Amino acid sequence: MLPPCDPAILESNPQFKHLYEQLTKKFLNPDGSTRANDAQPARKALLEEMKYCRTRDAKNKIKKQTLRRLAFDPDSGLPDDVRERV
Repeated sequence: MLPPCDPAILESNPQFKHLYEQLTKKFLNPDGSTRANDAQPARKALLEEMKYCRTRDAKNKIKKQTLRRLAFDPDSGLPDDVRERV
């Protein structure tokens, strides 16, 4: 959320006043979230792509952590040559 701005600052700097008004009235909700319409097809496709990328990244991190645990666990039963590669 953007804090309220001193009116003297807005009056002394008209460009900043315009920017501040655009942000607070057109682009941001009172809680600071964006007013973007999630129902727009282009935005919806982008959100789906981001969700897919985040999921893929999380899965890759889990796989890496599991492989590291297996490599350093002496009771994992992995042969030494495989353990060295990991």
